[in-house]
Amino acid sequence: LLDEAGRSEMLDKAEALYRSVVESDEGGEGWDIHRLGGAFGLAAVAESRGDAEAADAAYVRAEELAQKLGYELWSDVAKARQSNDADMSRPVELISKSALPEEPVEDAAGATEPEVDGEAPADEASPEADPATSEPPVEEESPADGEPAPAEPDSGQGG
Repeated sequence: LLDEAGRSEMLDKAEALYRSVVESDEGGEGWDIHRLGGAFGLAAVAESRGDAEAADAAYVRAEELAQKLGYELWSDVAKARQSNDADMSRPVELISKSALPEEPVEDAAGATEPEVDGEAPADEASPEADPATSEPPVEEESPADGEPAPAEPDSGQGG
């Protein structure tokens, strides 16, 4: 919903914030993960502007940081994005409000359901919504008092 001046202003602010993180020596090596995120952020800003050279430089920095930290996955992502400079030859176009889908319609009971091509939503008694053929939602159990919480899945970040 931003005009060109607003878009440019937001990108300038984002770039300044990401750059301050990337160039900061605060926190020493413990902040390298934040600098890595900042490098990817700078690349995103450059891509949004259609500046392939700046995006490439940011991805090179991200790749270097990822390798230093032992994050092979992020190193590979940065390397792959470097080779996509041709995709960044033009700035990202913003969607106008008129191009967005219609807002959901509120029924008499206060529930909102989106219309599909001007048609009302399907009846809940239809075969697609038959409770006898659909599976109930799975609820996660919380650990009992004194028991440890289940381990989070491995993020693949290395350690």
